[in-house]
Amino acid sequence: VNNKGYKYYLPNGVSILDDEEYNQILISEGTKIYLFVDIISYYNNEDIEYESDNNLYKYISLSSDEKNGYLKIFKYNDKFLVEMVYNYGIIEMLVDEDKLEKLVVNSAYILSSIRYNRSIIEKLVGEGVFESKENIYEIFGPASEEKNILDYIKGNKEDIDESELIE
Repeated sequence: VNNKGYKYYLPNGVSILDDEEYNQILISEGTKIYLFVDIISYYNNEDIEYESDNNLYKYISLSSDEKNGYLKIFKYNDKFLVEMVYNYGIIEMLVDEDKLEKLVVNSAYILSSIRYNRSIIEKLVGEGVFESKENIYEIFGPASEEKNILDYIKGNKEDIDESELIE
């Protein structure tokens, strides 16, 4: 599968249900597999850090060549919540126990097969494709000038109808 700046292998029995550039919803064995490819982390060559959680059903640290990641599996009612991170890709899925092994293997194939095209990614980053407009609002910041209540009353006295004043 080719996308903007990367491509990956899709194993037999896995198909694309929805594709929105860096987020894909795949389906296999009736299970939705959510794939996110983190182009910015790849571009910045960021390391993935995660510590095991005692509440996990299973945790495996993944490492090969210069790629690293992890597999976390949580028991969730009668299903398993799987999160696999590797090679700047993330897969999440909620899967039945009888499909767990096959879908984890397919996820490993997908994530390990991701190949990035650095020149396309550099072009996209240079064009600002990944940037979003940020507005900063200061809700609790100081006002532009300090006033006390007497200054406020004096300043607005001409706007007040004197017949409405209580004396």
